[in-house]
Amino acid sequence: MKKYASNILIILFASSIVFHILVILGVFPMTIIWGGRITNRTELVQMETVSILINALFLAIVIIKAGLVKINVNQKALNSTLGFMAFIFALNTVGNLFAKSSIETMIFTPVTAISSVLCVWLIWGK
Repeated sequence: MKKYASNILIILFASSIVFHILVILGVFPMTIIWGGRITNRTELVQMETVSILINALFLAIVIIKAGLVKINVNQKALNSTLGFMAFIFALNTVGNLFAKSSIETMIFTPVTAISSVLCVWLIWGK
């Protein structure tokens, strides 16, 4: 189960990075992200850059937890980080429910909810 959880999370985080790059490039409108609250291009680039960096960090953590990269990391610290990620995704799920954009609510609410559950599976799953 951990293998499936890590593979799905790797796909989700990599896809999220690509998505945020496409938002910066204007392929997707800025109204479907950040609860529809971004008001200008400067704010968009700043917030999307933060999103890309966070997703890259989360991707690295999952890759390490999955054992795809051999780095000697304290497993308790890694599990604590995954627990924090699960908590953040759970909060983000609630936030997505109140987004101004129905697209954000319909698409990203399930994605963040699933991400939260998968992070927990990486910690406690078999």
